[in-house]
Amino acid sequence: MRQQVIDTIGFPRYKLLSDLDFDSCLHAGFYHAEDQKCQECDFRQECHWLMENDHDTLLKTKPMKELLEALEFAITYVDVQVDQWGHNSHLCRCEVCAWLKDAKRLARIF
Repeated sequence: MRQQVIDTIGFPRYKLLSDLDFDSCLHAGFYHAEDQKCQECDFRQECHWLMENDHDTLLKTKPMKELLEALEFAITYVDVQVDQWGHNSHLCRCEVCAWLKDAKRLARIF
């Protein structure tokens, strides 16, 4: 189960990295809590999540509770995007909606 959660978190990591524009970021997407610009940035939560969940080796040592919190954040992030696109995740068969259905199913197990 642990590995399944880690594998599931991989898709939103990829999605966030491709969605966010790091060209204007002073830290190239690496969140620095002490930097005022990071604290004021619209993408601070996403960058912080990426930093905390970016490496498989790091994820393998995380407590399960933290992995599940990371999964919940990812589900919320993707759910908002799907809603903005006007997709019906129950009916749509695109890659993002399919991931969302699977991730929600996995989260319900816990």
